Amino acid sequence: MNPAATTLLREGQEKFFAEPPDLEGALDRFLRVVRLRPGWVEGHHWLAPAYEGLGRTDDAEATYRTAVACDPADSRPHISLGHLMLKEARFDEAIQQLQRGLALKPHDAGADARLFLAEANEGAGRLSKARAEWTRGRGNERILPVLR
Repeated sequence: MNPAATTLLREGQEKFFAEPPDLEGALDRFLRVVRLRPGWVEGHHWLAPAYEGLGRTDDAEATYRTAVACDPADSRPHISLGHLMLKEARFDEAIQQLQRGLALKPHDAGADARLFLAEANEGAGRLSKARAEWTRGRGNERILPVLR
């Protein structure tokens, strides 16, 4: 454990969630974290959304992939990478990453990942799979979106 990296991570998170967000400041802190602890998934997992918020999606994708490589058993980078791909309409790749993340049984993002997976399946034209994921993600048929 590196106390300096932990302190920088917290500082970056504070800047990331500030009102208004200080994404450049957060990016600076998260870059320093990954320099201090290059194999720590947490640093990369926070660096990627800072890049994403600044519109640097190629850097965000590469950083999510680094986070996955740092700890393939952590569901968060898979789900976040899948969500990024969903936003870029890369549906098949999104489905693949979201399924990987869900297979790791996330404790805090499972419902969101299912809803992202439903949206990716809808975008890929797999409506029955989309409906199944919406149902699993929400657990309530009454709030299903109207699928085209």
